[in-house]
Amino acid sequence: MTKYLIAAIMLISLCAPVLAQAGPFYIMFDKKTNKCVMMTKAPSGFRYKMLGSYASAKKAHAAMAGMAKCR
Repeated sequence: MTKYLIAAIMLISLCAPVLAQAGPFYIMFDKKTNKCVMMTKAPSGFRYKMLGSYASAKKAHAAMAGMAKCR
């Protein structure tokens, strides 16, 4: 029984970082500072303009690097 408990704890600890990065990531253009920011929640209001929604942080960073507004 202890072997299964230890195996389950190890599996959960290995999967935790992957699960933490799950979810949509939004690239927003901040009109006040004229810079791009990455957010995990889509803000409401007129300060930000949405430039895209991505499934992972890695894809969002790659897309941000290629955007003309974000340079």
